[in-house]
Amino acid sequence: MAFLRETVGSLRAYFIIVATLSGAINLLALVSGLPTVRSVGNLGFAVAYLYLGVRLKQLLSTSPGQITGVLIAGAIYLVLLLVLYALMGLPELLVQPFVGLLVTWYLFRSVKRLVADANPPRAATPGPSGA
Repeated sequence: MAFLRETVGSLRAYFIIVATLSGAINLLALVSGLPTVRSVGNLGFAVAYLYLGVRLKQLLSTSPGQITGVLIAGAIYLVLLLVLYALMGLPELLVQPFVGLLVTWYLFRSVKRLVADANPPRAATPGPSGA
């Protein structure tokens, strides 16, 4: 779908906006006396997303593995939440991590595409002729 192609700018904006909103919500939960492991985990990913948003252009060209590593870690965290909520019998909480996994998959694919676009495969150069 060509209309859903992220650019470096839109991906940067997404990371920064999500980091800011998630960070504020989870920091508020921590200081209001309702600290949970989930709030701490979410705050950690908010900081990581803010870092990715600020340094996205550099990371895409120098170390895209850092970006994909954070996204994979986020996916693992969401899977753990999904399993935990299922085991606790809380079906009403299963939607958020599931949607988060879908968004994370989309971000992962977008990052991979942006890296491939920035580093197109080079044509094979002919070697010296042995004539």
